Amino acid sequence: MANITKFLSPNAYTALEGKPVVAQKKIDFSKVNAASGDTADALRIPKGAFVTKVGFIVHRTQDTVTIGVGDQDTAAQYLAATALTDVKADADAPEGGVFSLTATQKFYPTENTIRLVIGGASATTAVITVIAEYYQVAATAISE
Repeated sequence: MANITKFLSPNAYTALEGKPVVAQKKIDFSKVNAASGDTADALRIPKGAFVTKVGFIVHRTQDTVTIGVGDQDTAAQYLAATALTDVKADADAPEGGVFSLTATQKFYPTENTIRLVIGGASATTAVITVIAEYYQVAATAISE
């Protein structure tokens, strides 16, 4: 099983202390395929961030593909494996989204990533947008 890092962009959200940040990344699996069992890092979470919501929107569905959303520590930190067809029934259905519950909030004392876990089948045509809302904590370490 491989971890794909090609989707990660530089973190541009480190100077927004105390303000909500909504980071998002469109993932097109027709450009970078992912096998069932692979993981894909989608968003960088900076040191000192308090993540409040994570989810994804399905633009193009793919039969039998599931996606779970976690981080580098826990595969299903935010969302257990969800079938893309449960979010967007078919190609003609409107786009749909799924988001974590507030009970899954997490503080990150070090940099981390929002990580997708691909299951069910290889993702070769699906297109999703991954979204994370977080607050940058103003003082994450006090030096003496």
